[in-house]
Order: sequence, then C-alpha cells, then structure tokens
Amino acid sequence: MDTVLDALAGMDWTTVATVVAVFGALGALGYTAKTDRRSVDRERKAQASGLGVWSEGATYDSNVDPPGWSDFHVVVFNGSDLPIHDVRVDRLPIEWKKKSEAVEARSVSVVLPRSEAPWIPFGSVKGEVPKFHGIPDSPPLRVYFRDNAGIRWVRYPDGRLVEDAE
Repeated sequence: MDTVLDALAGMDWTTVATVVAVFGALGALGYTAKTDRRSVDRERKAQASGLGVWSEGATYDSNVDPPGWSDFHVVVFNGSDLPIHDVRVDRLPIEWKKKSEAVEARSVSVVLPRSEAPWIPFGSVKGEVPKFHGIPDSPPLRVYFRDNAGIRWVRYPDGRLVEDAE
C-alpha cells in the first residue's frame, strides 16, 4: 500500500486525475457490458418465459393396488404476444432428473398468443410410488417448445427455463 501512495505522491495532480479517470471509465464500461448482456438475455427469454403448464384433474390414489395417478389433462398456456410451436409435454417419473426419459408424452403443433392449447389428455399411471413424504399435487411435467424466433426451449417441473441445445 505504501508503494502505491508513494507512487501517487510523486505524480502531479493531472496525472493522478487521468489515472483515476481511466480506471473509472474501465469500470463503467465493464458494468455497462454486463448490464447489456443481462438485458439481451431477458429479451431473448421474454417470449419463452410466458409459457405456463399445469395439470387438471390429477389425483394420486394410494389406496388401490398398485397405487397411481388417475386420468388427467394438461393445460399449456402461452402468455406471450406471439405463437409458440412444436410443443411437447412429457410426463416424467415422480423422482425425475434433468435427463429423465418421459413416461408418457403428448404434442401440440402450435399454441396461439395469449391462449391455452386444447386440453391434452394423459392416461392413468399405476405402480408409481413416491419415495418421499407427501404426494405432489400433480405428476411432474417437462415442456419442450420453439418460440417464434425459432429458439428451442425446455421448461422443467421445478420452473427452470433453459434454451435447449437439442
């Protein structure tokens, strides 16, 4: 620290002001670049983040042998101002992982802006017993879709939205 102060003490005030201004400008430039990247990421995800998916009519009956989910249907909602395309809904195993294989899948070619896809029916699933306490409100659903710009996305049951590399 003393060497920095000694070096600054040996400079005239215009040199010190120039050095401070250069470092300040570099810091501001770095901050602006980081902010711009975040803004571009938000814009890129804007349409995709408007997708909502949920199931209706799903009940888990543990009193039958084997226990399982009843027949249910899935609703896909496009909250954006542009259509989404090539929508595929995967019902995943209860203890799903990012790369889990779909237990059952359904597709819809397009969901119009600010609307729901027609109900997507799923059949009953027997013999799937959760290994954790409590039963989720509905089976875990993963949704793949393409936004209007042609970017492919995946929304996981935990809500994460990720650009899909296919």
